[in-house]
Amino acid sequence: MAQLSPSPSLVVLPAPAMASPPTTAAASPRRLFLVVVLLLPLVASAAAVPHRHRLPSQHLASLNASAPPTTFFEVDRPIRPPRGSLGPCSTLLLSHSFGATYGKPPVTAAYEPPACLAGGASSLALAVLEWSADCRGRQFDRIFGVWLSGAELLRSCTAEPRATGIVWSVSRDVTRYAALLAEPGEIAVYLGNLVDSKYTGVYHANLTLHLYFHPAPPPPLPPQQADLIVPISRSLPLNDGQWFAIQNATDVQGKKLTIPSNTYRAVLEVFVSFHSNDEFWYTNPPNEYIEANSLSNVPGNGAFREVVVKVNDDIVGAIWPFTVIYTGGVNPLLWRPITGIGSFNLPTYDIDITPFLCKLLDGKEHDFGFGVTNALDVWYIDANLHLWLDHNSEKTTGSLISYEASGLVLNVDSGFSGLDGQFVTSASRHISATGLVKSSYGEVTTNFYQRFSYVNSNVYSKNGSVQVVNQTIDAKSGVFAKDALAVLLSEDLHQIFPLYVYTGTSDEEDDEYTLISYVKLSVNEKETSGGKMGFSFNSLRNAQSAHGSMKVKKNLVVGGLGETHQAYKYVGTDGCYFRDVRSKNYTVLSDQSGDSCTKRNPYNGAKFSLRNDQSARRNSCLLTLLLLLLLPLAPLAAPRRSRFPATLRLDSLDASPQPPPPTTFFEVDRPIRPPRGSVGPCSTQLLSHSFGYTYGRAPVTAAYEPPACLAAAAGGSSWSLALAVLEWSADCRGRQFDRIFGVWLSGAELLRGCTAEPRATGIVWSVSRDVSRYAALLAAPGEVAVYLGNLIDDTYTGVYHANLTLHIYFHPAPPPPPEQQQQHADLIFPISRSLPLNDGQWFAIQNSTDVQSKKLVIPSNTYRAVLEVFVSFHSNDEDWYMHPPNEYIEANNISSLPGNGAFREITVQLDGDVVGAVWPFTVIYTGGVNPLFWRPITGIASFNLPTYDIDITPFLGKLLNGKEHDFGFSVTNALDVWFVDANLHLWLDHNSEKTFGSLVSYEAPKLTLHVDSDFSALDGRFVTSASRHVSATGWVKSSYGKVMTTFYQRFSYRNNNVYSKNGTLQVVNQTIDAKSGVFTRSSVVLFLEEVHRAFPLYIFSGTSDQVGDEYSLVSVVKMGFNEKRISGRMPEFSYISLRNAQSAHGYMKVKKNLVVDGLGETHQVYKYAGTEGCYSRYVGSRNYTIIFDSSGDVCSKGSPHDGPKFSSVKLT
Repeated sequence: MAQLSPSPSLVVLPAPAMASPPTTAAASPRRLFLVVVLLLPLVASAAAVPHRHRLPSQHLASLNASAPPTTFFEVDRPIRPPRGSLGPCSTLLLSHSFGATYGKPPVTAAYEPPACLAGGASSLALAVLEWSADCRGRQFDRIFGVWLSGAELLRSCTAEPRATGIVWSVSRDVTRYAALLAEPGEIAVYLGNLVDSKYTGVYHANLTLHLYFHPAPPPPLPPQQADLIVPISRSLPLNDGQWFAIQNATDVQGKKLTIPSNTYRAVLEVFVSFHSNDEFWYTNPPNEYIEANSLSNVPGNGAFREVVVKVNDDIVGAIWPFTVIYTGGVNPLLWRPITGIGSFNLPTYDIDITPFLCKLLDGKEHDFGFGVTNALDVWYIDANLHLWLDHNSEKTTGSLISYEASGLVLNVDSGFSGLDGQFVTSASRHISATGLVKSSYGEVTTNFYQRFSYVNSNVYSKNGSVQVVNQTIDAKSGVFAKDALAVLLSEDLHQIFPLYVYTGTSDEEDDEYTLISYVKLSVNEKETSGGKMGFSFNSLRNAQSAHGSMKVKKNLVVGGLGETHQAYKYVGTDGCYFRDVRSKNYTVLSDQSGDSCTKRNPYNGAKFSLRNDQSARRNSCLLTLLLLLLLPLAPLAAPRRSRFPATLRLDSLDASPQPPPPTTFFEVDRPIRPPRGSVGPCSTQLLSHSFGYTYGRAPVTAAYEPPACLAAAAGGSSWSLALAVLEWSADCRGRQFDRIFGVWLSGAELLRGCTAEPRATGIVWSVSRDVSRYAALLAAPGEVAVYLGNLIDDTYTGVYHANLTLHIYFHPAPPPPPEQQQQHADLIFPISRSLPLNDGQWFAIQNSTDVQSKKLVIPSNTYRAVLEVFVSFHSNDEDWYMHPPNEYIEANNISSLPGNGAFREITVQLDGDVVGAVWPFTVIYTGGVNPLFWRPITGIASFNLPTYDIDITPFLGKLLNGKEHDFGFSVTNALDVWFVDANLHLWLDHNSEKTFGSLVSYEAPKLTLHVDSDFSALDGRFVTSASRHVSATGWVKSSYGKVMTTFYQRFSYRNNNVYSKNGTLQVVNQTIDAKSGVFTRSSVVLFLEEVHRAFPLYIFSGTSDQVGDEYSLVSVVKMGFNEKRISGRMPEFSYISLRNAQSAHGYMKVKKNLVVDGLGETHQVYKYAGTEGCYSRYVGSRNYTIIFDSSGDVCSKGSPHDGPKFSSVKLT
């Protein structure tokens, strides 16, 4: 409840909080704020300090009719003991009646571990602390805390009672305090209450501990719970809670501690609550507004707060707290009997300080401190330091590898006149630390990071009588640990706290008026964790919407209404829970709950989001060259466009009297290694051919029979397939362009690559691709087809001699019969063109209206379906990311320059519906930009083009009818030509003849595409931005049960294309960001996979020294393929992080369309870290020569968790 001072003529009331944004929020100021006449201290605020005048709802006589005690509750997921556990063993820790307790010492009781805990903390499966209480009469809400030996276990707000009485209880999982519970100590509870003739409510409370136990000791793994918990709080005796009270923006409270020398992990758990002048900090206006209007008693300092956590004055973390509204807040009638989110069980916030242990293991005292940015009186903060100890050594050691805690970015835009105005506050912060700890568990590198963003719009209108606040806090954090061999732990937490509050007065006449309020607030959370302890995932959407009014006369509530709706949806690997409940004035109108995971989809988190106010677009001062007009240098895969290979008259490179041996070209990639313990390889040559004049002719084919070793495994031998690798090895000498090629088996594409461009002395190269996912295809006879369209004449003499080989590895014993979905598909349908034809089996998409498709009938017992899409771009669209808009081409009459702008996407359609999209990585082929760049290091993914998966399982309900269905592909803004095809991977239920399904939800809004053009003649700038979201949820019922699957994609794109110097310079700066995920669940979450890819690209091209038909072409290329992938299937967990970045620069001297001199230098950094191992390579080349090369399998000490630091380049 908002606490109001009795004296001022005006007071700022907190605005209502809201669970999902108003429909008008995107267009209008997003926050409303009310200045209310102080005669009415109405908004019942949950401030913990009782000296501030507030009004409990007890004045509302109409609500106090004779009735039994009302049960108040906070909607939360019930805490259930683990399956097979024993218990509960319950112990009453304390029973007390809290009457006149404000400003007095906490109530204490000796704590002895229950006899059932005598076996030690290691046997504990679950510990639950339960607070149960009742109260009757009239009373304010009060903040209270529970401590054990100085460590806080629970912070909560009481319910506000009524004359007929109320009861409520709170349960909190306290298993993480197992070490504390196993030792004797002292319980302390502080609940500062005041009782007099008017406020008669006494809180009668019981505190109980419930314990559950494992029936047998757990396996000896690194402990999940800490070995030692050190409180960072005030010590007894004192006449208050043990929390620190932070009273202003400069106040820093803390405690000095000595850390045990054998600590190997440390996590701070922080408790936070805000009260008095800062209870509604998110509604506070800037001080300039207060001063201009002489509102001395209105709380100010603006609407932003953060808790800063320091160790020895270093900022180790921050907290941007959830905006808890206590049980008397805004309008007390809103929270009867449903209380505000987090009000009965305030959230805590974890900060992993393991990276800083190197500074703390010296046996000295170290200072742990807390401050609050912009704070007013009062914030209550304390913390528990959870420590993991190495019992096998007396001392651990460590080092801080990297630390970044850039300053808070805070901006306030103010505009007001008199009491009306708008204030928009935005903020962001990033903290990251990486450190190493050496213990008996090895050398482990840990990274902890936090990323915050915040926006708050606060609007006053109607002479300050109406206030609207619209706010979003976005908080991301993660922990990432690895040793020298593999990733050990990956934890990611993403929280979004949207809030909307409206308050306004109406019908004001003398000492009467009506206060109207509207609140929406929610907690949206997604947490993924995986490591040696297994895999876990949970997604929560917890949203409240409340509205009401209070009729006030002479400072008394004489009528009123409060109505609240809450939707709670939790989905996790440990189960599911939902609850949808509504109440009005103490009465529950409806209440539905259950444990089903197959209701509606909560995976994407709450749909509540605020309009994303983006900062002004980035400035770009980059230059652009009309390269294609001057020189057709880009490496086109289709031979009909004139280009020249790098060997053309480049005497400086090939002039030695003794020709050097053939040069080995390579694409930097992680070597494919067979699984440990596997047997093999069993190798079979599938095809050997010399590709001379093959352009426009039929693919080369060969009959395929499964190798004998694979046939034996399929026939039930003691072996089963562990890994299959397809290897393409080739050589060439002479002069030739790069050529695109594809490999198909029975119509399904297995590999798409680009050839290397040869030199006179010859080149060799090879490509290996993991083709294990095609196990079903490899086990059946078929036909191998290879298309490589090459041209041979007197000038271009290079013939590509290629071998195609299949290598197979086996598990020495067959895996057990699967009890759930298999890893690889049972059936693979090609979605490609059929032989015979004089081209590759891919579809050729020639323009933006061209749709290529194929009809298929899906087997009736399919339970999962995934499309794997192959994409490459050529000819007029090979450099699509450099294209200007058509208006530029038309204005300058440049008909030969490819246009349609710089954006492309492949849309995948099923019966005309968009089921997914591909925003492709910008592969630069081996002749691209400057061919000398890619010798011998080729461009990222040029030898092994990436594929893109789209899970269409949610649509199976439409496909299982035995009819043909159309699978189609198109390319937005396409020019000739794009080569696209796909493989449809199908999983079949062999235990049933038919599966059933239904599409539950589907969302595929139109592409959002915007182009800002500004040019004069040949110089100009074009900024293209785009975004798209696709999401579908559906269930399939098979012998595996009823399984709900969600697939989603989220894309964003930005391209900045600048021409200058009369069109002779061009600079392209582009980033593609692609996120996708698959999520399946039944009674629990079964499978989760999330992929985040970022493709930054920067290209500079410019001509100089142009005289007649001679000129120099200068070019710079930077590109990256950055990926983070998390997948889990109980109990397995997989994590990978990849940073793959190239930087190249050089020039070519051109005369009469011939390269007569040139230079190309390329550097590449490849860093891969995953649960199955690590790999890194750092390599550089210059004109066919490797100038440095280092690689290894050791996980680097630096953290790859945040992904690569490579991003699109800003030039000035």
